[in-house]
Amino acid sequence: MKTTILKATVTRYSDGQLHLQWQTKPEGRVVSIYQHTSPAPFETNQAPDWSVSTSNELLILDPNPGKRVYFRLLTDDGAARTVAERVVPLAEEENFRDLGGYRTVDGRTVKWGQLYRSGDWSYLTDEDLSLIQQLGVRSVIDFRSAFEVEKNPPSRIPASVESLALPIEVAAVNAQIKNIVIGKEDIQLDPNLLVHINQLFIKEWRHQYSAMLTHLFDTSHRPSVIHCTAGKDRTGLGAAIIFWLLGVPTEVVMADYLSTNRYNQRRNERFKGFIRYHLAQGLEIPESEVDLSMMQPLIEVKPAYLQSAIDTIMADYGSLDAFIHAGLGVTKAQRQQFQAEMLEGDIVI
Repeated sequence: MKTTILKATVTRYSDGQLHLQWQTKPEGRVVSIYQHTSPAPFETNQAPDWSVSTSNELLILDPNPGKRVYFRLLTDDGAARTVAERVVPLAEEENFRDLGGYRTVDGRTVKWGQLYRSGDWSYLTDEDLSLIQQLGVRSVIDFRSAFEVEKNPPSRIPASVESLALPIEVAAVNAQIKNIVIGKEDIQLDPNLLVHINQLFIKEWRHQYSAMLTHLFDTSHRPSVIHCTAGKDRTGLGAAIIFWLLGVPTEVVMADYLSTNRYNQRRNERFKGFIRYHLAQGLEIPESEVDLSMMQPLIEVKPAYLQSAIDTIMADYGSLDAFIHAGLGVTKAQRQQFQAEMLEGDIVI
């Protein structure tokens, strides 16, 4: 039976150590590990950097601090898989994530280092920009509204990176935030606000996601990053659409979508501070007395949010595949070509 590396992960610890874990089928294969600063095919005909024969994990110090590191796992009978950290370790954007590494329903794997998602780039440090340039990023797709762009500090985008604005204006959210900023009134958000908004993404804003795919189909634009302000709703659906197009299972797409809650903690605290200050000014009360519980729908993601988009797609198109072709205008040839470019490994029937 030929070995398959079913999954592999890299987790960074605060002391700079990297924890590699993997699972093979069948279990117990000797695994050679090579490290590189590029996701391109590795040279594996020389001595490996590490070799593991008695476990399915390895704990090491970061071999290239300040640089993106990719690892190539190779079993003693020839099974191979590339793996890297899911989150690119930037100082001021903790939700900058690589979309690579996920297995598709046909057994292939999304390539690392080609597509990323993030929040806005207003607070990136010079070191962050240097690392992004090392990633070879060529383009950024920005889903933020004109209001968001106006109210946030300018994005720090390297001169070598093309920026494509595909604003998705969510009037219900913008109106609430504007009232907070000008101190006009207290707010009571509908707890199902993001459920309704995800329906609108499909019904009223699918042309922006279609434009996103058209941009990404052009190889000269990749590696590319999609982002909005928090990198969770518009960007979350954008990433889901890319995954559906590539054939990543829906349950895996949902898990990636929900992981934003784990990565966005620092940004959420900054956002709550912004809201707390403006509500306190508008209501003329101390900041300590501001109740932010009603803001939770804007801070987190829930399964119901993405599921609302899926349910709308099913009601309007009948299937995710039909939505991709009829709703987003992707041809069969375009989809096959994108999969050929973005997936690696053999199809497993």
